[in-house]
Amino acid sequence: MYLGLDTKTKKKQYITRTVHGTKRQAEEILNELLVEAGHGSHAIVDGTVGDLAQRWLALASPSLSPTTDAEYRRLLDRLILPRFSKIKVRSLTAADLDSSMHSFSAAADRAADRSARRAFSMFTR
Repeated sequence: MYLGLDTKTKKKQYITRTVHGTKRQAEEILNELLVEAGHGSHAIVDGTVGDLAQRWLALASPSLSPTTDAEYRRLLDRLILPRFSKIKVRSLTAADLDSSMHSFSAAADRAADRSARRAFSMFTR
């Protein structure tokens, strides 16, 4: 599982476990791993939106349909990451999201506006 960049070394961090057992046992270990990653020293504290997006996709992708996964990646690549990938998560504000959302809505057609709304809804997941 991708954990983001180490804040000191700037190297990518991963955590892995090999499971020899049933699917149910693997899912239980995955749940434990997610708890460990979220509460341990692996948590992204000073990461960027780009770091968090990579981590979120790594966690979410296995449970998403291929179509949903592709759509989330498209929305991130086209709308979210070009504007926010280098911004620290801690410094991102609701006002930043609101102003970007309004600029997408003002300059876009109805279909693009729906895409922007779906993309920004990922911030609540």
